[in-house]
Amino acid sequence: MAALLLFRFLKYVAVLMLAAATTGAFVPESIETRQRMVYGVGTAALALTWVSGFGLLRHTGVSIGAPWISGATLLSVGWFAIVVVAVERPPRRGPAWAAAAILALLAALALMVVRPGW
Repeated sequence: MAALLLFRFLKYVAVLMLAAATTGAFVPESIETRQRMVYGVGTAALALTWVSGFGLLRHTGVSIGAPWISGATLLSVGWFAIVVVAVERPPRRGPAWAAAAILALLAALALMVVRPGW
């Protein structure tokens, strides 16, 4: 039971870090700061999200082949690709790119929370 609570807490912290990395990819003016947020915070957050998610799967007995897990994984990779492109190519820092990153992150989070049984 304690391990389950630990994995849930780590997952919560990781999701907050993902949100911080998303904000950090678009708000700061300095390209160095934006890159530091994405590569430092975003990469660590993505890894922590996946590790804590795997721990939750192992403790709850959910199959890793569940469609909602595949969807959330693909969306998280898509989120990372969006924020990396946004910090590497400054013209792609506009509101459309920010909206795409936020949408990908929220969709992945929704799949993790709702767990649809398609």
